[in-house]
Amino acid sequence: TLYCKDVFPVGNNVRYVKSYFNELVKVSANFDKEKLNLPFNASRIRSLIVDTDGYLWIAVYGEGVFCIKNNLVVRHFGIKDALGLLQDHEKNIWISSESDGVYMINHDILEQNHFENSNFDGKGLVQLCNYPGKGILCTNTQTVFLLHNNSFLRFPVPESLQPVNMFFVLNNSELLMGARSLM
Repeated sequence: TLYCKDVFPVGNNVRYVKSYFNELVKVSANFDKEKLNLPFNASRIRSLIVDTDGYLWIAVYGEGVFCIKNNLVVRHFGIKDALGLLQDHEKNIWISSESDGVYMINHDILEQNHFENSNFDGKGLVQLCNYPGKGILCTNTQTVFLLHNNSFLRFPVPESLQPVNMFFVLNNSELLMGARSLM
């Protein structure tokens, strides 16, 4: 048994589980469990992905983003209030920040591009989503932004639908957006 606070599916029937004991546990398809030794408190993990090269990326609120391979920290990015993570079709890693906009880390040279909060109505971003063929979607809970070719398109969300803090893109490219329940 594993008492969990959060589950992060990463593909190939592998999941990372954040436990009530502030541990991060990798659970494989056959239910083998491997506890990861981390240099931070797992309770602060906000999102987690495994990129196409097998690197584990973890956004840790208040501590930044950690890139891990074979249980070792390869890189640490001191990005304030990191929340969301995704990998785009060019293998770049995108990181949303509640207080500092969005960052794009280039796959090949690990160079950072930063798009400040001024691009997002002066607010931080709470969620990212890959919108295949169109760009990267992000939201500050009141407006949805589409980042395409370094341009930002704004789509204000009607007040009755706010806050928006999650996205799903369907196979037919329709976008579903909504809010996580606090219960």
